[in-house]
Amino acid sequence: MTRSTLLASLLVLVCPLATWSVSAETNELASSLASSLVRISVTAQEFDAYMPWQKRKPHSRVGYGIAVGPRRLLTTDSLVRNGTLIEVQRPQSGERLAATVIESDHQIGLALLEVGPDTPPFSAVKVLPDRQLDGNSRLQVVQLDSTLALQTGGAQVLSVAMTSLPSAPYPILLYTLLTDIAVNGKSAILMSGDRLAGLVLQYSGSRRTAEVLPGSIIARFLDDAGEPPYAGFAMAGFQWRSLVDPVRRAYLGADHTSDGILILACIPGTGADRILKPNDVLLEWDGYRIDNLGYYTDPDLGRISMPHLIKFRRAPGERVPLRVIRDGKEMGLELLLARHRDSDALVPENTLRDQAPYLIEGGLVMMELNGHFLRSRGSSWTHSTDPRLAHIYLTRATSPEQPGDRVVILAGILPDRINQDYGMFGHEIVTSINGRPIRNMRDIYNIIGPNGQVERIGLQGVGIELALDAAALPEANRRIARLYRIPSLRNPPSPSSRD
Repeated sequence: MTRSTLLASLLVLVCPLATWSVSAETNELASSLASSLVRISVTAQEFDAYMPWQKRKPHSRVGYGIAVGPRRLLTTDSLVRNGTLIEVQRPQSGERLAATVIESDHQIGLALLEVGPDTPPFSAVKVLPDRQLDGNSRLQVVQLDSTLALQTGGAQVLSVAMTSLPSAPYPILLYTLLTDIAVNGKSAILMSGDRLAGLVLQYSGSRRTAEVLPGSIIARFLDDAGEPPYAGFAMAGFQWRSLVDPVRRAYLGADHTSDGILILACIPGTGADRILKPNDVLLEWDGYRIDNLGYYTDPDLGRISMPHLIKFRRAPGERVPLRVIRDGKEMGLELLLARHRDSDALVPENTLRDQAPYLIEGGLVMMELNGHFLRSRGSSWTHSTDPRLAHIYLTRATSPEQPGDRVVILAGILPDRINQDYGMFGHEIVTSINGRPIRNMRDIYNIIGPNGQVERIGLQGVGIELALDAAALPEANRRIARLYRIPSLRNPPSPSSRD
């Protein structure tokens, strides 16, 4: 008997047993999830990143949710973000039920929905702590096919790491799974028996792998959202890098140990800003020793990057003991944790949910730089955008020199005869208005007042100011608004810009 014939014979013998086992398990799972799993259809519409006076065309998304209460459904933030209409469908049902977002956290990628009181109650599933998952765990990815029938596939844990979210630049604990099912929508469900083990955030068809947000983060989010106000997840407020160079370690007085990372900078107003200094060597955080690459040994997950220790083992408002080496001397400190707020960042994220403040004067569009503005150029945005803006975003997006700092840019130039010589100045950084320095859009509106106008614009790295004809501006603005169909040339910042 040839090798190929033998292999075919073995497959014939093995497949019926495997099929029976999977089918039996699938039938049991289908029965338990019949009143828990839903398909979610979302119509979303965001403000345009380049033209904040208008919205982009509505578009649709499809994904899944799982019941975590009689009226509450868990899904991913990226599925429902900026949703104008959210509808859910039960398995094998054509009825669509309206749902609303009651809590959403784009920093961890989760959202909690609620349906109306007249909706028949769902059967809530329990969440499985992720520490019970490993390469030997029996896992199933669950979704609905085109007929809204349950569809499942096996999955196996390949790795666990702190990784940036697919939809936002925040580090998060993600499991990488190998799965034998093609995931056909956002937020497919990962089950371990009858317990919720995670939500799929991203799927690669070529590699057959899925990035999954685990149960520990889900459980923490649900507990927090169940007791408003929502506190969120913790941040410390410092930038760091590995410290393996023996010469630098000796210079910092840390050559007597192989542990510790280098503190580079602290975000103004945070707990780290109050107690840490650049060139501190962080040796220990909350009783855990930090190695020179920034890893520690977690009791549940093993060796993993330190951001997990900061973000997921403590909560905002708690104080954390730490040990550092400063000027060659080891000392103990205590740091107050807080929640990161986009409104405190130099270059904020998740801004398309609200209309951004802007000002259009003589066709010159001024606004504050944000992450969506840069990434809207696509995956290769770092090569196609102004390198100065890319550098700011990649090196100090969360670190203003003082609270309230933003990067004001000349986002675009709407061609008109009043600005006919200024077309080359797009995407420049604005540093002054009418001869006065500015730090954000609020400063611009404070300078010009309710009825004033911008006559001179100072740009970073440019030796001259852009001047606009003050007498011609009123008519030019009316002409530009009419020609480009702009409902309002001004959108000042709201009284409070905090999240």
